[in-house]
Amino acid sequence: GILLFGDVAAQKIQHKQHKHTSHDSDGSDEPFVLDTRRLAAFASFGAIYTGWFQMHWFRALRRAFPPPSAAALAVSGRKQSFFRKDVLGPLLVNQFGMVPCGYYPFYFAWTGFVRGATLEESRDAARAKYKPHLLAQNWAFWLPAQGVQFALVPPGYHILYVSAMGLAWNTILSLTTLEAAGARAGGATARRGDGAGVERRARGKMVVAPK
Repeated sequence: GILLFGDVAAQKIQHKQHKHTSHDSDGSDEPFVLDTRRLAAFASFGAIYTGWFQMHWFRALRRAFPPPSAAALAVSGRKQSFFRKDVLGPLLVNQFGMVPCGYYPFYFAWTGFVRGATLEESRDAARAKYKPHLLAQNWAFWLPAQGVQFALVPPGYHILYVSAMGLAWNTILSLTTLEAAGARAGGATARRGDGAGVERRARGKMVVAPK
């Protein structure tokens, strides 16, 4: 459900941006039409990754980095500290291991598959959009958010917490990685001859615009 809200919000933002641009250029005023295939891709990715995989992944991280006993915390006085092995360990492994090597590759592969893209198109989309700034955005948002998660949030509430934080993040992710339907429709030509390397695909598929 959280991913649904995030992508719907992103689609509306992209529609307003496209509407503003196209209205300035040709006076058109297109109504908002929800891209249900894109929505299905984003929502199903969240159900698999956040709803199923992360539940088991966080348990594995907790076993690998068990929290100290209550007595040990009382003696050390570091109960609320972020600089504990059971906080920094899962945080760093998740953000610098799983996210770049698992989360994003699966994200581009799965959303491309659901949207009807070929393997080659999904790979091209990942190459075009999986840039250092995307990881930088992720770390800027999730390092502090998951620091709080592993330090303060009880393990039984981890999925609920990341789902709530994900409402904002998923809007950002959808905006930065998925093309708006209006943008795809606006580029009707199959391939420009201006050297820009811009390819336009049919509705429901990814658009890759290498810069």
